[in-house]
Amino acid sequence: MATGPISLLPLRFRIGELTLFTATLPAITVPFRFSDFLDQEVPPPDFDPLPEGVQIRLFRSYPVTQPLPRIQLLPGAIRYVPSLYKRFFTRLNGAFADYLKHFSAKSRSTLTRKLRRFTESSNGDLRWKKYGTRDEMEEFHRLAREISAKTYQERLLDAGLPADEAYLERLQALASRDQVRAFILFHQDVPAAYLCCPAVDDSLLYEYVGYDPQFAHLSPGTVLQYVAFESLFAENRFKIFDFTEGEGPHKSFFATQSLLCADIYFFRRTWRNLALVRSHDTLLRSSAALVQILNRIGAKAYLKKLIRQVA
Repeated sequence: MATGPISLLPLRFRIGELTLFTATLPAITVPFRFSDFLDQEVPPPDFDPLPEGVQIRLFRSYPVTQPLPRIQLLPGAIRYVPSLYKRFFTRLNGAFADYLKHFSAKSRSTLTRKLRRFTESSNGDLRWKKYGTRDEMEEFHRLAREISAKTYQERLLDAGLPADEAYLERLQALASRDQVRAFILFHQDVPAAYLCCPAVDDSLLYEYVGYDPQFAHLSPGTVLQYVAFESLFAENRFKIFDFTEGEGPHKSFFATQSLLCADIYFFRRTWRNLALVRSHDTLLRSSAALVQILNRIGAKAYLKKLIRQVA
């Protein structure tokens, strides 16, 4: 039976990036290592009976070979698959120069131009720092929090780098086991972007990332990802850089491979849960349709920028 710790799972009802409300249910999120699935195909997980008081068993970012039905009624359960996406990753083996060969000549030229533009804007100094030891984590956390507090991820999505002491202690514990790498990019002496990557065995996870909006025109996220990869290839400590759940142009640009993945929920089969699932699915579909309309009339980018500015 697939098991894991019981916790309260937020099921967010959103239109685009705006959360309308959240339903919170007791759930079990099943742990597994994504890296174990990179070179083999596995069938979708089966339903196991839920313990008393638990409403959901969740397999987050589970590799699948083909799309699954969004909602399927099973004996004793409602299987809900609200999201299907490519999970991008990069193998960190070999030389960085060989990794760069997977980019087209045009993309390599774009990277060179962005690196040069950022460097010139920073008085000719491309300054960044890698953090990996316990003693370094306090400095990283302090500087990254300065950046995170300014980002739309924190203001709008409540998804910034955690500010609490417990998270710093977690980073320090990981560093004590050589299981984290973190990076800060500086514009002159000002922290401009951060990247925080805990590790599971030999895989680094793209957990928290952000940049100061005042430097957005200088592509600080792209510059930091470039120098971070250059460092990680040279270090040869980790085998995989896992961009985790969700898609995006940044991930697809820097990744070398991807797997089709799904978030698979098994809800306890009750009328209340069925109504919750159908409502959530209806809102997701409506949101997707709205995004398509905004794309068609060319308004999506403007509204997205406006929402982030307001946030």
